[in-house]
Amino acid sequence: MLNTPRLNSTSIHQRLSRQLTAMNKTDIKPQLEILSGASRSGASILEANGFDLQIAAKSSLSLRQRVVVLFRSEIASLDVAIPGVVHWLNTRANPPEAGIALQEAIPEELTVRQPGCVRNSIRYACKIHGTLSWTHSAGDGNSSSSIIKAAATAMNYSRDGFCMQLNTEPAIGSSATFMWQNDRQESRIQGIVRWVIGQSGGAMAGCELIDCKGYMLGGVDV
Repeated sequence: MLNTPRLNSTSIHQRLSRQLTAMNKTDIKPQLEILSGASRSGASILEANGFDLQIAAKSSLSLRQRVVVLFRSEIASLDVAIPGVVHWLNTRANPPEAGIALQEAIPEELTVRQPGCVRNSIRYACKIHGTLSWTHSAGDGNSSSSIIKAAATAMNYSRDGFCMQLNTEPAIGSSATFMWQNDRQESRIQGIVRWVIGQSGGAMAGCELIDCKGYMLGGVDV
């Protein structure tokens, strides 16, 4: 068992807030370590927001690998450890990048956002081919509706939603299901279409997820 500090997110925030106030500081610049089994390696924070952490790793990680993320500060009493699982990799980057879904929210004092970003979760690029189906109403005052299916490609995802490209425009507000093959098995996520942007020969559409997390597109169900 890893001998690391582990607190719930509320107590982490309260502890950091008290100690930073006493030190007349508003935030800390932690160093990062990734712990998995007996291994321990360093990493750099690219973004850290909510339950999401994106890192530049100094050693190789694998999809679905369970880790403990250790935020180390210059003050040992401010060290924070949060378990998580790897759901996204960008091995083309140098150093390679990884996305980790955390079991507990990152305290605001440890949050790292891209300049100008106000989102509560990180978007992860992907390219997953599948099929989107949604309910289409006749729009003539009748209660009749039909199910429409169209080829679609998920282009990115976050904890609470995903963006896709397809050759038609789904109705905003309609219930939608995205289906794809994952390790030769069919996977699916359900959501509500929240926005659509028409493009030449197709559209981009964004879905807010229902009863599941976007990490499923990375093969991880949390």
